[in-house]
Amino acid sequence: QYITPAGFYTPEASAAPIPCQPGTFQASSGSSACTPCTAGYYCPDVNMTAVLPCPAGYFCPEGSDSYTGSTGQQVCPAGTYGPHERQSNISGCLDCPAGMHCSGSTANTGPIAPAGPCSAGYICYGRAQFSRPLGSNITWGAICPAGRYCPEGTTAAIPCPPGTYSGAEGLSAVTQCTLCPAGRFCPTSGMSAFGNYCTAGYYCTTGSSVATPLSSSTLGAHFYSIFNTTNATSIPVLNMSYFDEFGLSDLTGDICPIGHYCPTGLTGLFAGSLVSSVWTGGPLICADGTYANYTGAALCSSCPPGYYCSRATSAVDPLQCPPGFYCPASSVLPLACPSGSFNSLWGASNASQCSLCGPGQYCGAPGLSAPNGTCSAGYFCLRGAVSSSPPGGLENAVNEVGGPCPVGSYCPPASSQPIPCPAGTFSAIARASTSFTCQACPTGSFCANSGLNAPSGSCTAGYYCTENATTSTPTDGVTGNVCPAGYSCDGLTAPQPCPPGTYNNQTGRSACVTCPAGFYCLLATVSYTLTPCPAGRYCPLGSSDSLPRCPLGTFNNLTGAVSIHDCMPCPGGRFCGAVGLASPSGLCAPGWYCLQNASTVQPGPNEGGRCTAGQFCPEGSVSASSCTAGFYCDVPGLDTPRGACQAGSYCPLGSTSATAVQCPAGSYCPTQSPAAIPCSNGTYQPDVAATTVLDCLACPGGQYCSGIGLSTPSGNCSAGYYCPAGQASPTPSTYICPAGYFCLAQSESPTQCASGFFQPQSGRSTCVSCPAGYYCDNSGSPVLNASQFPCPAGFFC
Repeated sequence: QYITPAGFYTPEASAAPIPCQPGTFQASSGSSACTPCTAGYYCPDVNMTAVLPCPAGYFCPEGSDSYTGSTGQQVCPAGTYGPHERQSNISGCLDCPAGMHCSGSTANTGPIAPAGPCSAGYICYGRAQFSRPLGSNITWGAICPAGRYCPEGTTAAIPCPPGTYSGAEGLSAVTQCTLCPAGRFCPTSGMSAFGNYCTAGYYCTTGSSVATPLSSSTLGAHFYSIFNTTNATSIPVLNMSYFDEFGLSDLTGDICPIGHYCPTGLTGLFAGSLVSSVWTGGPLICADGTYANYTGAALCSSCPPGYYCSRATSAVDPLQCPPGFYCPASSVLPLACPSGSFNSLWGASNASQCSLCGPGQYCGAPGLSAPNGTCSAGYFCLRGAVSSSPPGGLENAVNEVGGPCPVGSYCPPASSQPIPCPAGTFSAIARASTSFTCQACPTGSFCANSGLNAPSGSCTAGYYCTENATTSTPTDGVTGNVCPAGYSCDGLTAPQPCPPGTYNNQTGRSACVTCPAGFYCLLATVSYTLTPCPAGRYCPLGSSDSLPRCPLGTFNNLTGAVSIHDCMPCPGGRFCGAVGLASPSGLCAPGWYCLQNASTVQPGPNEGGRCTAGQFCPEGSVSASSCTAGFYCDVPGLDTPRGACQAGSYCPLGSTSATAVQCPAGSYCPTQSPAAIPCSNGTYQPDVAATTVLDCLACPGGQYCSGIGLSTPSGNCSAGYYCPAGQASPTPSTYICPAGYFCLAQSESPTQCASGFFQPQSGRSTCVSCPAGYYCDNSGSPVLNASQFPCPAGFFC
C-alpha cells in the first residue's frame, strides 16, 4: 500500500490518489478529503497544496476557485474600491468618497483606489460611479445646478456671488457666472435668474447687487455735506469700508444726476435703447423740451406751456415765451405766429392765441401786431388771408384762405366769398364779375348744384332731360320726365320706341328687354303676354312678326312654343303635308302606311310606303300588316285581303296566293285554312290536297295508326293481339287474343285453335298440342283445358 500525497485525497478502497479540484486544497499527506479554499484566498488549480491571497480590489468567499468569480461578481462594484488584500466579502470594498468617482475594474484589474476627481461642472456626493453624473435616476451625483458653479472634485456646489446669476446648469468656474444685466440687480448669491429692476431715480450698470447703488463720489459728497464743507482736509478721513459694511456702497451705479433721468423697468430698457444701441445702464440726459433740476429723477418733466426748454441754453429753469410767438408744452424754441395772424402777448402757449386777419383783410408776414390791408377787387379773401390778391391754382388746398373768383361763380369787388351760379346753370369763365356769365344747362344734361363750371353729367338712363334740368332723373314734365313704357331712354336723346323683338313693360328703363321665348313682340310693345306664339309656329328668344313655322311632317297644337323642338312629329298613321300645321293633315291613304313624321298621304321611303304583295294597309295604318292567315294578298296596295285560301291548300300569315301551300298527305285543308289540319289518331291520309276530314281513312284491319297526321299506317298489329280497322296501338288492350284462340302478327281477328290443340291462356300467338291420353275437339267451342277431356275407356289417344 502507498500513502496519499499532499494535494490529493483517497476515500476508503481507493486504487489511486484523486487530485483536489479548483476551489479546494490539501496541505497534508494521507488525507481522505480536500479542504475548501480559505475565505480571503482563492485556489485556481487542481491538486493545490496551499492557497493564494485575494488581491486588492476583489473579495474571495470560502471555496473561491478564482479571485474574480465565474461572472466577475467578486470585483468591487462601481462606486466602491478595495485597497486591501485578503478580503472575504463585499464589506471589504470601501465607498467612493465625495468629490471622487470609482468606475469599477479595468483590464482584469480591480479598483484599488478612486479613479479620479468628479469632472468640473458636476458634483459627486459619494459612491459615484463615473465622473459626469447626469440623469434623474442617479442619486450619487448630479450636474451642477443653475445659480452655482462646481470646480473639479468639489464636494458641494458653490453659489454665484451677488451681482451675478446663472440660468444654465454645469458651470465649472465663477467666471462662468453672468453679470446682472444693466437696469437690473442681483442681491443674493446663487441666483438662477437676474433680479428685479433697479429703483427709479437710480441707474444700475452691469453686475449691480443693490437696487439703489451709490458711487464713492456720491457717498463722499453726502459725507462732506454733514460737516457743511467741501474741504476734505478739515474733516476726518472717509473710510469706504464703513459704507460697505452696511451695504450702502455699490460702484456699479449711482443716484441719477441733475439734468438726467433714470427710469426703471421696461421704460428704462426702452429709453436706454433709444440713446445707444448698447446701453450699459447709465443715466439718460433730458431731451429737448424737458428738464430735471434735482438728483434722483425717474423722469424728466415736460417744459410747461408758455415756456421753452433747450439743452443749447445754460438756463436751469424754463424760459418765458416772448411776444409774437407761442410756446406749447414741451417746446424747445418759441414758435412765431404764422402769416395771416398777429399777437402782442407774452407767454402765449397755443397757436389759437394768434388772432387771424378778418374777412376782406390780409396779414402778409409772421409776427404782425395788426393786418396789412384789404383784399383786391376780382378776388375773395377769407379770414387769415396773406395777400390782397390770393394766387390761383390752390383753390382746394387745405390752408388756402382766398383766391381768384373760381369758374362756376362770380365775384363783385370786395367779395369775401364767391357767389355761385344757381342750379340748372353753369359757367366756365374764371374771375367772372356778373351773373350773366351763368349759362343754361343743355338738353340731355343736368346741372344739379350751384357753382358748377360744367354740367353735372348726362341725364340718367331711363329718363330724358330738356334744358335747365337740375336732376338726372326729372319728373316735372318741363325739364324732363321718366321714360314711358314701350320705350327706352339712354339719357342723351328723346324716348325711342322698343324695336320689334323687344318690349318694355315698365317706365324708367334705359333699354328694351328681349322678347322671351314663346312670345313675339311688335314695335313699342308694352306687354308680351298679349301676343303668345300661335299654334303651328314657334317663337325663339327675340321673336318679332316673322315667326318660323313647324316644318313638313310636324305640327304643334299648342301656343307658346319656343323652339323647333316644340314641333311634334306627325304621329304614325297620319301625315302632315304643309308647314305651320296646328294638327295633322289627315289619315294615311288605304293601301299605304305612314311612319312618324310622314309629310304626304302616300309617303315615300323614310316616311312610310305602299303595302307590298302579302300585306294589306287599311286607311290610317302605322305599319304594313301581314296578310291574315287563311287569306291571301296577291297584289300591292291592298287595304284588305283579296280573298279566302282555296280548299286543298292552306295560307299562312303573309300569303300572296289562294293556293299558297298545298295540303300535305296526312292532313286535310278546307276553304280559308290558315294551316293544314292533321288526320286524327287511328287514321291516315295517303294523298295531298285533301279538302275535308272525310278524306282521312280508318287504319286498315291488322295494322295500327299511332299519332296524328299520318300518310301511311304506323305498322302491323303485334302477335297475341288482333286489330280491327281504326286502331291506334299495336297492342290494343281491348283486343287481346282470347284463351282457346291464337293471334299471329297483323291479325284483324282471333283464329280458333284447330282440333288436337288447345290454348288455356289469352294473348297467345300459337296453340298447345293436346297431351297423350286426352283429346281436344275444337269443332264446337274451343277447348281451354285438355285435362277435362280424358281419352275414354277403350280408347287411346
